[in-house]
Amino acid sequence: MQARNWNLHKYLIFTLLISFSLVTIYLFSFQAGKEFRVNTYYADNQRYPEIAMDKNGNFVITWESWEQDGSWDGVFAQRFNSKGEAVGTEFQVNTYTENYQNEPAIVMNKKGNFVITWTSIGQDGASGGVFARRFNRKGKAIGKEFRVNTYTDKGQNNPAIALDKKGNFVITWMSDKQDGSGYGIFAKMFKK
Repeated sequence: MQARNWNLHKYLIFTLLISFSLVTIYLFSFQAGKEFRVNTYYADNQRYPEIAMDKNGNFVITWESWEQDGSWDGVFAQRFNSKGEAVGTEFQVNTYTENYQNEPAIVMNKKGNFVITWTSIGQDGASGGVFARRFNRKGKAIGKEFRVNTYTDKGQNNPAIALDKKGNFVITWMSDKQDGSGYGIFAKMFKK
């Protein structure tokens, strides 16, 4: 009986080792491609990139670009196919261009539709507000940019975003003094 249990244990250990080896080989079998420039405008600074990918490997990268829109930071993006080739040209995400538009975050659904959110300084009358804009898979804007936060005293900034498979999304951000103290974390849901 003990010999049979020992053989079973040896078989299980052997199976686990083989499984672990196959998983390890799979995880580390990816080949790195060549690095490539994302932004085509390269005067001054382009900073803080964020990326999202659809189910086919197509992706969009967004970033903030200094003085590209004629006024401090603006939010720009570039679409790429699954081979890493640029699709179209880089484009400006924000339409309001006074002061800073920065701290972008992006999310994309499996079909390639995406939402970008960012901080905009002075646009809602305060030191910072959170704005967003939706795009279809071809990079065409779906409607205008919109304000996310309703509380506009002090500053709201540093947004993050998540999306479910139905296209509903949630944006979260930091809000100064809204909860009566320093910064608090707030969020808003958007349903299809």
